Amino acid sequence: FLVCAALLVSMNWILALITFVLLGLIGWSLQHFRPHIRRQRRTIQDGQSHITGRAAEFFAGISVVKAFAGEQRSGRAFAATSRYVCDLEERNSRLQGGYMGLSFGLLLLIQCCVVFVGAYLIITQPETLTKGELVAFLLYIGFINGSLQRLLDAMLMLEDGFAALERIDEILKVAPTPADAPEASTPPITGTLALHGVDFAYETAKPVLRDFSFRFESGKTYALVGPSGGGKSTICQLALRFYDPQCGQVFIDGHDLRDVDQGWYRHHVAVVLQDPIIFSGNVRENIGFGKDEPTDLEIAAAATRAQAHDFIEALDAGYDTTLGERGVSLSGGQRQRIAIARALMRNPRILILDEATSALDTMTERSIQEVIDGLQGSRTVLVIAHRLSTVRNVDCILVIKDGRLVEHGTYDDLLAANGVFAELAEEQDESATRPV
Repeated sequence: FLVCAALLVSMNWILALITFVLLGLIGWSLQHFRPHIRRQRRTIQDGQSHITGRAAEFFAGISVVKAFAGEQRSGRAFAATSRYVCDLEERNSRLQGGYMGLSFGLLLLIQCCVVFVGAYLIITQPETLTKGELVAFLLYIGFINGSLQRLLDAMLMLEDGFAALERIDEILKVAPTPADAPEASTPPITGTLALHGVDFAYETAKPVLRDFSFRFESGKTYALVGPSGGGKSTICQLALRFYDPQCGQVFIDGHDLRDVDQGWYRHHVAVVLQDPIIFSGNVRENIGFGKDEPTDLEIAAAATRAQAHDFIEALDAGYDTTLGERGVSLSGGQRQRIAIARALMRNPRILILDEATSALDTMTERSIQEVIDGLQGSRTVLVIAHRLSTVRNVDCILVIKDGRLVEHGTYDDLLAANGVFAELAEEQDESATRPV
């Protein structure tokens, strides 16, 4: 492009000036249309993201969709989103078409102007321009037009890329929360966890924990019980340092958790959630996820302790059985036992069980309870439970209500105190004996 432009100036400055003025108009149109095209592409990509999100949501909840005969409603919702993106694509095509049409029109106008002005110069001032020079001039303009067309095509592709980069940049600029301190430490972890004067709220106007203080001693098993929404799971979220409290402090072995390297700390913690996350790999990969380079013997031992070995061996390929997305091929109890095996695989100093036995039958629950009881004295165990019968043997029960610690003690002591825990136990006994 630059070489041809220099040759045009050397051949005839008048025709070169006309060419560069009209090229300037193409540059102006580029500056005018580019931000609009980028905004359109960004909007389209947002819409496409929404489409895939809705599709993933419907497929993940396909059992609910079918159970409520919602196929037509789901289809209409998906179609409406698709039509919206289709309209955006059409408007963007019109915008790009208008831009490309204007640019190509200006390129043709350059050639026409050069032909007419060049012919006039040949007739009126033959000493300034010959017919051969005019033909050569037009050939060089053709080279310039070809370069510009490729640049314009590339510009449209680049706008797609820049629109995507803006979306990526927004994600990359999100600061991790909570973030590690600049000089985060890696102290030895024994498992003593303490919360001092903790206030926490997911939303400012709705506090979840209020001035909560307690010390979880290493090697003891604790149960968190109480009405739903009282703050039990939030305590575990703070213990995992998924959040930092707005007021107060969380300590691990005397160190403020905000001053401890998160990766280091979480290598000493394991959690089993009420809704266990199972990856789409095989059984071996799911259980071994809790430890770097686990051996087959370690995986089998963890599965045995979690009462999962027998049903795993009964699968088509045993430990090499592919489980599918979210463990779709397993029952709820089987998924829970694999999650427990994954947690035990890590041999953590702190083990958090969030309703870990809720999906198990009575016999398996009893077996898992024996496993949990066997962990006493070896690590700190926090158990969130709604069925109070499952926490009879823990060292201490914490009764959480409205974000506050209202009672704590052993199972028998709390029953004898005739407080909130006794009321919960009485309600559960009545529910268990009430005729269906």
